[in-house]
Amino acid sequence: MQMVESSHGSESNGPSFLRARPDRACRKLPHRRTCALSRDAPKVVRRKSVKLEDRIYTAALVDGEGSVLLTSARHNEHRHPVVVIPSTTYAFMRYLKSTFGGCISRKKKYKRHHKDSWNWSVTNDAALHLMSLLIRFMKEPKKRKRVLLLLSGYKKVTVRNGRYTPKQLRAKLQFERRFFALR
Repeated sequence: MQMVESSHGSESNGPSFLRARPDRACRKLPHRRTCALSRDAPKVVRRKSVKLEDRIYTAALVDGEGSVLLTSARHNEHRHPVVVIPSTTYAFMRYLKSTFGGCISRKKKYKRHHKDSWNWSVTNDAALHLMSLLIRFMKEPKKRKRVLLLLSGYKKVTVRNGRYTPKQLRAKLQFERRFFALR
């Protein structure tokens, strides 16, 4: 395996996303979201720009550790699709953000002996686009069904301006019930 030098001068083995955090600022992230997409992180990644092995690896992570959700941030919002992957390796979170876009949020430590951990997430259209990249590599049946349902029906029941007629609202709520009823 090739030795790689990190930005602060020490050497480490392995791919760039498995290296230790190179800068001090990374360790002192607030507990809140660090979501404002940086210039280096694309908002929506085009299909051809993501390597096949990155898509396969990320699909395996979503199958194993990740979550495919339909959630809302506030009580008066309608639900939207979210893909979340937790990890205790910040460099890996940065790799996902630079490859697929999205947000990194730090999880609160409740005990001193617990490791620092982060969640990487993508929401809304970016989540749907990520799901379209990963679906053919996903194996876990429940998550695969959720992704297929979101890809086939979410856009049909969601209006752009967020103002639903009674008929549209019934269709949206019925879609949400179908999503949560999947087994």
